[in-house]
Amino acid sequence: MVLSVEDQHALIALKQFAVGAAVPLLYDAPEGVDQVGTGTLLTLDGRYFIVTAAHIFNECDPGRFAIPNGQANAELHTFGPCKLYRANETEIENEAEIDIAILELLDQSTIESAKEGWHILTLENIGTPSAEGVFVLCGYPSQRAWRTNNVIGGRPITIVTERIPWPSPAKAPVHPVLDLFFHYGLDAPDIDGETVTTVHLGGVSGASVWEYRKPSHGSLWIPGQTLRVVGVQSAFLHEKYFRAKSWDMVLQMLKQVDPALETAIDSHFSLVNQNQQV
Repeated sequence: MVLSVEDQHALIALKQFAVGAAVPLLYDAPEGVDQVGTGTLLTLDGRYFIVTAAHIFNECDPGRFAIPNGQANAELHTFGPCKLYRANETEIENEAEIDIAILELLDQSTIESAKEGWHILTLENIGTPSAEGVFVLCGYPSQRAWRTNNVIGGRPITIVTERIPWPSPAKAPVHPVLDLFFHYGLDAPDIDGETVTTVHLGGVSGASVWEYRKPSHGSLWIPGQTLRVVGVQSAFLHEKYFRAKSWDMVLQMLKQVDPALETAIDSHFSLVNQNQQV
C-alpha cells in the first residue's frame, strides 16, 4: 500500500477526529475495573447509541459498563439505564455470525457527559467499504492500558491498512457482504506515517474501522466528510489479519429497533441518493 504525500498529510490531520470518536469501554467487575472493548457513539432521531462488538457483553451486566468523560479525563461515567440490542441472526443469509451490539443510552446525564467529551457520529459519517481503499483501525488495546491506584487510562492505536481476501484461518461462517478482512502484520503504518510494531488487539473489540475518502482536487474538506466509518472490529489473528463486520449491518439492526429509526435511516439515504444523481 503506497500513499501519496498528500494522503499522508490528510491522514495525520484526520487522526484527532478518529480518536475523538473511539470510546474505551470499561467494565466494573467485582475484582476491579477493566478495559474490555471500544465503542462508537451515534445519534439518530434524537436518540443516542453506542455501537460495539456483541461478545463483550457475554455474561456481563450492561449497567456495569462505563466510559471516561473524555479523552483526557479519567473520571468514569456508568451507562445507567440502557437497552441492549443484538441482531436476529436467523434473518441473515448463510447463518452469519453477527458480532455487533447496539446499546441505547437512556440516562440524560450519561448522554450529556458523552456529548461533552466525545465526537458523536451521525448518518452522514457512515459509508459502505470499497474493495481497494485506505482504511484506519482506531481503538484502545488493553495492552496499552495503564493504572495508577484507582485510575485507568490508555493510548489508542490508529493503524492504516487495506482489505484482503477471506483468509483460510478465519472462523466460519463467513458472509460475503457482512464480513470484512484487513491486513494486520507484525509491523504496520500508523496514521502519523510511522511504521510501528503491532499489538495484541484485546480491548479493541468493537472499535470502528474507517475508510479514507480522498477529497477531490482543490476542494475544501473536513474530517467528517473525508472519513467514513465502515466496520466494527470483531476478531483478529495477530501478525496476520483482523476481521470486522460491515456498518451496513448496524443500519439494518437499527431499522429493526422500531419504525421511527427505520424511517429516519431510509429518508436520509434516499436524500443522499437523490443528491448524487443530480
